[in-house]
Amino acid sequence: MTIAASLKNLAVTVIVAIAITTATTTATTMAIATAFATIIATVAIPPAHAADEPTYHDGRAAVKAMKNIAGKSDRARLHELALSPGRQKIRLLEIAPHGEKAHKEATGEPSGPAALVIANPLGTTPLATEAALRLAALLAENESGHAAALRWYVLPMANPDAADRFFAHPQRQDGRNLTPVDVDKDGAFAEDPPDDLDGDGLITTMLLTDPAGSWLLTEDVPRLLKQADPAKGETGLYLRQVEGDDDDGDGRWNEDGPGGIIVGKNFPHGFEYWTTDGGRWAASEPETRAILDFAFAQPGIVLAVVLGEVNTLARLPEADQQAQAGKDKYKVPRWIAREAGLDTDTEYPLADLVAMARDMTGQKNLSEEDVIGFLGLGAAVNPNPKDLGWWQAIADEYQEAMDEAGLGGSRVDPPPSQRASVEEWAYFQFGVPTFALDFWSVPKAEGEAGADSAATGGGSAGAGDLPEFDEIEQMSSEELIGLGKETISALLAAYDA
Repeated sequence: MTIAASLKNLAVTVIVAIAITTATTTATTMAIATAFATIIATVAIPPAHAADEPTYHDGRAAVKAMKNIAGKSDRARLHELALSPGRQKIRLLEIAPHGEKAHKEATGEPSGPAALVIANPLGTTPLATEAALRLAALLAENESGHAAALRWYVLPMANPDAADRFFAHPQRQDGRNLTPVDVDKDGAFAEDPPDDLDGDGLITTMLLTDPAGSWLLTEDVPRLLKQADPAKGETGLYLRQVEGDDDDGDGRWNEDGPGGIIVGKNFPHGFEYWTTDGGRWAASEPETRAILDFAFAQPGIVLAVVLGEVNTLARLPEADQQAQAGKDKYKVPRWIAREAGLDTDTEYPLADLVAMARDMTGQKNLSEEDVIGFLGLGAAVNPNPKDLGWWQAIADEYQEAMDEAGLGGSRVDPPPSQRASVEEWAYFQFGVPTFALDFWSVPKAEGEAGADSAATGGGSAGAGDLPEFDEIEQMSSEELIGLGKETISALLAAYDA
């Protein structure tokens, strides 16, 4: 998938959602809704035009590109939000609506609703940064049409420390910023980083012969590992570790490298304490605080779009997840207990609390999750049922645009949104429609005439007989090995592994 074609997805999502969330009249709704066609026409660069595809930008190159965009348009303005722990400036581009100056002179107020676009919060998806830069450039150049009537805030690199590390050598997928973290609690920092032992320029994993290990090589395909099953009399022979030495001699490998905290796991909603890469508390990182402060200072923001690894239009959020707190009985916060005449030391069944909440508020459709969130006992995990209708409608628009661009084939499901992510915070706490988009995925293998070959005694398994890629991802080692040597070999060939 090319960056240019992928931007079609973003254009459809942003414009259609703004139409839904900001419409005051039918005419306004239709006018803004048709803006996605304008942007699609602008960004639909044929994939064959390889020369039009940008190279990846590291932090310094991204800043240069943003300054270039701001310098070419009197509607574009560059904001400096904060400094990262690695001393990189976190910059955001604002593209004002066309006619902003005249409107402000007449009313004294900024014009138009706004969309907030945040790219690469995990620091490991450089294509998201490229998409954000391309989008900002196109919006700044567009002087007419409905897209130019909107205000845009585009943050191409939300995690600049990790984004720069992505281009460092040796290469390793590591989304942490440069906040010092003593992972092994020995009073020293970054004393045991990974090492490129084989000199191939990549930090991967390695096997260490150790009787305490839990891993074995499979007999038929030694390149595949499996975990030993004591119930079958199996004993592990290997430990699997990140590539490197035990530099500090503490018996652990590569547990305390440089940095840090993953910005995309440091937001308030559903924040998890006591992790090694999520931060000491929600918004502990300057990048996170800068995004929160900026967003809350802009009352015109009606939509957020996060560009990264998640895609909430290809895979809609689940609507029946279990509430985070996960208990049957709860104590009621003191201020609520006073109002309701309840004992602060008594644990009440959740069902009783829901019934009381419905009686007190008159809202007969309150759910257990609603009450848990209201009592401050856990973060909400399910989208509002009333939102699912328009969410599905936008997902349908997205899929239609993908099909029209020739990108609508079967794909591996993207990962779901995680707790403390940007998109979870923006939807559940900032309170605006929020969508996450990815820009690359593994396609599912196309079915071929393998079944006919097998039926006629042809021998090897064909692609049509193979499990889908997402099925393989869900398999345990035992299930994968159970497919047999022939099928495994066919899988490896099919996916060019």
